[in-house]
Amino acid sequence: FLIDEYLTSSICPIGEQVGGDGSMAYHKVRKKVLPKRLSPRPWRAKTGQLDDVHGPARKSSTNDPTADLLKQVAELQISIGEKDAAWIGRVNADLGTTLRIAVVGERSAKTAALINTLLENPLQNSLQSSESHVRKISYGVVHAKVAGSGDVKSSAEWLLKNEVQIYEVPGFDIITPAQLEEVVYKSDLIIVVTSASNRLTSPRESAFMKKFYTHGKASLIIAVDGLEQHTEDTIEVLEGVRERLQSFTPRNTGVKLPHVAVVPVNVRRALAAQALLQKKEPPARFAEEWSASGLQDLKASIIARVDTPVDRAAHKLLTATFTASQALQRLADGQSTTEIALESAKFELQGLIDRVVKAEKRLVRDFEETDLAVVQDSVSALSEAVRKYFAKVRFWKLFWRSDFVADDLKAMMRQHNLLQAEYQMVYAVGKLNEGLYGLRERLQEHMASLTNPNHPISAVGGSAAKALREDLVRIRDILDEQTLPNAPVSHADPFILRNQVMRFDASRHCDDLQRKAEKLVRRQAGFQILLYGSAVIGTHLGVPFAIMLPSALTISAAGFGWMRLRWGALESRFWGKVSEGHKTLKDNILGIYQKEFTSVVAEPLVSIIRLVEEAIATRRREVAANRQAIAAALKQVEEVDGTPVDRT
Repeated sequence: FLIDEYLTSSICPIGEQVGGDGSMAYHKVRKKVLPKRLSPRPWRAKTGQLDDVHGPARKSSTNDPTADLLKQVAELQISIGEKDAAWIGRVNADLGTTLRIAVVGERSAKTAALINTLLENPLQNSLQSSESHVRKISYGVVHAKVAGSGDVKSSAEWLLKNEVQIYEVPGFDIITPAQLEEVVYKSDLIIVVTSASNRLTSPRESAFMKKFYTHGKASLIIAVDGLEQHTEDTIEVLEGVRERLQSFTPRNTGVKLPHVAVVPVNVRRALAAQALLQKKEPPARFAEEWSASGLQDLKASIIARVDTPVDRAAHKLLTATFTASQALQRLADGQSTTEIALESAKFELQGLIDRVVKAEKRLVRDFEETDLAVVQDSVSALSEAVRKYFAKVRFWKLFWRSDFVADDLKAMMRQHNLLQAEYQMVYAVGKLNEGLYGLRERLQEHMASLTNPNHPISAVGGSAAKALREDLVRIRDILDEQTLPNAPVSHADPFILRNQVMRFDASRHCDDLQRKAEKLVRRQAGFQILLYGSAVIGTHLGVPFAIMLPSALTISAAGFGWMRLRWGALESRFWGKVSEGHKTLKDNILGIYQKEFTSVVAEPLVSIIRLVEEAIATRRREVAANRQAIAAALKQVEEVDGTPVDRT
């Protein structure tokens, strides 16, 4: 087969027999015109045509499901917010009909030499390797020696016949990861060149295989350079490479990658064979070296994958589905990152809520335990003074002090006024406003943290994170408006509680007590006068004095007892009214404080926090919907491709 391939090569030496020994003299090179395309699979060839060994031929371009899939992925990229323009371009790129082959490897893998041998370029100016750029090699007329970067033309007819373009990657360590990704994602077939010593074990080779092969880029051919054909060492090396390939296969994911051909090659012997061809050495020597190089096996393996429309369509389909799955996985990873950032923001917000609630409870507790205690102390002092006064003013003293009861009580209330309580209420409102400013400042710091470019929410991409940042900026502006001095609820009125204390007045109860005391004195005086007058009249009418006097004294004592009880009742009723007024004052103060606290502190802060919570919850629902859409698209990839997608 190799001899036949040599004799039917598109470029081969033409010899003439000279001399009697039958030796051949090679004096010119002629490009042969072949009557029909040669089959890289001669065991499957028919006369005049190739057998459709894979079934009915499909169109060389991607089919409608693939186009619909890529369109769906592109729409998801727009709706979710893909930031990388390169990925948007990859999904929207026209796959076309040209089959793209990339040759990659380490700098020491001699990819340029291997490409030259594949292009059958021994008798023309060899393509010099690019030192820093990826080069595209396609069929065309070579006008001059080509070097450096850019598009390169080659006259190898198999490029034209198979509609193939080759991308030469100078080395993993020479180009950037972005350049390597661009080549891999647009290529339909990857030839990974490794040396017999490396065997895909170098760090850059391992990283390449993990990044692409493990995630589904299985249209690969592994060319192991530096091997001799059909030796025990070669078999051992190939087995080692296959085991290495097996280590890159995803574990426990249900993903079964297609078989990857491992081809032993020897670029040095291929170059030596082409040198013999240039020197017009006998075909046998060329055939020996060329056969030992394994390049013909590699070339046959390449052409076997692209020779039928079915094969080409399959490769295009794999390229499209791999690009789609990786683009979707990238979107899914972005949504996972966004979900983590949103969860972190929610956790931070919950921490802020806990701190705000704790600060609010502390303000209310301090007011009840400290500020209201001052009011209670003032009331208690007044109550104690009133008790002492009533202890001094007995009922019998009312006969000459009833006109001064109100004046005495008012004077005592003036001595024990609630001025200290008024000051304390002003101080309490000041502390409330100070706490309000502190809570707002804490909330502003939290909002500034959430909208900071260094926050995880700002670091992640996507429409959900962007919309959340915009929501947070608007909420921050609302919070800033609430802190303006002329805002309706910027602070509490510092005199609102003091005014309640000032309005408290128990003097009306004093006047009422004096009126009742005077009435009681008048009644008692009238009763006693009537009693003793009746006793005198009774004695005059003949009632014995010994009987009348004790009776009168007894009735008089009963009258004074009733007066005592009545004065005690008036005292208790007065004290009850004053105590009720004190309790009402405390309740009013506490109610107004809580109302002010709610309207000035709690409600504005709660409204801001609720806005943030709703914004985060809305974006989490959006992320969940995006992830469902991505999962549906990945399922469609599986249906189009026919193989499970690795979603790890």
